[in-house]
Amino acid sequence: MPFVEKQSARAVPLFTAGVIVAGTIPSIIAFSTASPTVAVTMLWIFIPLSYCSFGPIFALVQNLVPAEMRSQAVALLLFFSNIANLIIAPQLVGITSDALSPAGPLRQQPTRDDGP
Repeated sequence: MPFVEKQSARAVPLFTAGVIVAGTIPSIIAFSTASPTVAVTMLWIFIPLSYCSFGPIFALVQNLVPAEMRSQAVALLLFFSNIANLIIAPQLVGITSDALSPAGPLRQQPTRDDGP
């Protein structure tokens, strides 16, 4: 990112925001298309772009805290981001999926009985 660092101090957050917005478009296409080829191609674009924000976030955290607290700050960042991504996000996705399903949130889907 040397070309961004040579710009003003606002260039790094603007670049990070631009990459995140640019990654949203292939994500929407990947999850809304019926073609597996298009979905895989869009995911090959989206996933690397989604990792581009990690570097500036870690750099920002390490620049905001004193030197003797940097390891604790990064550890807390990783801990809370993992809590959010591995515990809270799946629950919210499930609740949203149930609420938006055509059958409603409390109605169970009928089971198929292949009896004799």
